[in-house]
Amino acid sequence: MSIRFLAFVTAMMSGVGGISAADAASPVRAIEKVAHCGGFLEGAAFDAQGNLWVVDLMSGNVSVVRSGKCEVVVNTGGAPNGARFHKDGRLFITDNKKGLLALDTRTKTLSTIVDTYDGKQLSSLNDLVFDTKGGMYITDPNGSTAINRKGRLFYLSAEGRLSVIADTLSFPNGVALSPDGAYVYVGQFTDKSILMIPSLDNKEPLKAAFVHVRTVGGLGPDGMVVTDDGHLIWAQFGDGGVGVADARGRLLPGHMLPEGAGLYVTNIAMKDGWAYVTEAQRGDVWRIPIY
Repeated sequence: MSIRFLAFVTAMMSGVGGISAADAASPVRAIEKVAHCGGFLEGAAFDAQGNLWVVDLMSGNVSVVRSGKCEVVVNTGGAPNGARFHKDGRLFITDNKKGLLALDTRTKTLSTIVDTYDGKQLSSLNDLVFDTKGGMYITDPNGSTAINRKGRLFYLSAEGRLSVIADTLSFPNGVALSPDGAYVYVGQFTDKSILMIPSLDNKEPLKAAFVHVRTVGGLGPDGMVVTDDGHLIWAQFGDGGVGVADARGRLLPGHMLPEGAGLYVTNIAMKDGWAYVTEAQRGDVWRIPIY
C-alpha cells in the first residue's frame, strides 16, 4: 500500500463491509492476537531464529515482535512497505520513498541496494520475493489504478541488474512464487485479481500471463504467500481476513479475524502451519491456523 493511496482507501473503507459468516465457511478456531504495536503494519517476515519482524509504513519503523509488543530496531527515514529475509540473513525492505534497502539485523545497519531505474527515483516499491538464484521480483504500483494501468513488476538479479518484467499492471501489490518457481503471483490491488506471470526460469514452450484468482470482498489483495503444496494465501485488504486458493486457482474458504478486529489486513508470514498477519487499522499482529 503506498502512502499516496491511503487517503483514498480510508475514504472508501467507510462503505466497505467484511465477508459474511456464510462466506467464511472455515470455523474461527484458535485465532490469536500476537501483538499490539500500533501504526500501519506491513512486511511480516520471520528470521532464521524464528523471530517475527514487521515494518510500519507511516512511521518508518522496522521492529521485531517480542512479548506482545514491537521493539523498534531501526527507522528507514522513509516508508517501508514489504520485507523478506535473504538467505544471508539480511532483511530486504521495499520502501515507498527510499527504494530497496537491506538491514543487517546484527549491526542494525541499513544500506541502499537500488533506488533508481532509468535515471528516475524509485518512489513506490511495494513488496518482494526471492527466487532460488538470489534474485528477486519486486512490485511497483507507480501511481497506477484500475483505469491507469502503469504498475510495474521488476526483477533484480543477484548481480544487481534491475529490469522490467511487466509494466501495464493495475496497482501491483503482493508478490509470491509458485513452488516450482515457474510463475510469479502478482496481486493487482485495484483490479481485485491475482495474476500468474511466467518467471524468468519458466521453460514451458507455450507460456502466457493469466488471471489465477478473482478475489472477493474488501478493496483488493495485499501481501501473499504460497505454501509448499501450492496453496496461495493472501491478505484481503479491507475485509479483515485472508483469502485462500488451491494450486488450480479454485477459491477455498477464507479465514476471518474476530469481530472487532481491524479490516486492514496487509501482509502474511507462514510458520508451523500458522499465518501470521499484520493488520494496519488497529496496528495488531494476529495468527490464523491454516493447517
